Amino acid sequence: KGIDGTLTNGPTFDSGNMGTISFDGSNDMVDLNSTLSSVASHNLPASWEAWVYFNTSNNNQSIIGNSYTGGGVLLRTTGTSHAPANRIRFLYFQNGGNGTGVDSSAALTTGWHHIVGCYSGTGLTTSNFDLYVDGSAVSTTDPTFGTPTSIPQTQDFGIGGIPDESGQHYWNGKIAEVRVYKKGLSASEVSQNFEATRGKYGV
Repeated sequence: KGIDGTLTNGPTFDSGNMGTISFDGSNDMVDLNSTLSSVASHNLPASWEAWVYFNTSNNNQSIIGNSYTGGGVLLRTTGTSHAPANRIRFLYFQNGGNGTGVDSSAALTTGWHHIVGCYSGTGLTTSNFDLYVDGSAVSTTDPTFGTPTSIPQTQDFGIGGIPDESGQHYWNGKIAEVRVYKKGLSASEVSQNFEATRGKYGV
């Protein structure tokens, strides 16, 4: 869609075989300079996909997202305040007091992982969210808080951090092949994407 992200504070792009971006966990991110409003909506289906290299940490690391307090979408890991830490969390927020989605039941291990969060577009209840790790649907828990009814479309998205937040939840590791789809991917489509690319990451 012609969106050109900005490398902020020095994330390192490897243009070789894997095409990864490395993040230091302290101030690196890619600012997409876009609200992605054509997909980031409570009434539109969407799927959020990425390959990530995870270094064990407990600081709510962001894969892709645009806000917490201002409302939006987040695909990230959980921190110690959402124990157990290091699980995958996929949430749609109305604001800091109202949001819903799914958490993986198991913590992410160190290394490369394929992560996909899918939202059906049919209502902000946890049953309309799916989460996949390494090509398979994972057991999830419900992190719903408040009663969200919509999500705002005013904040820019970032990869490896949240551009418009004071707590930017920087990623410590690598991220590659971020994709956003205007549909909810099926289990077979997620598996197909995983199988087609896993060899690059030694998974």
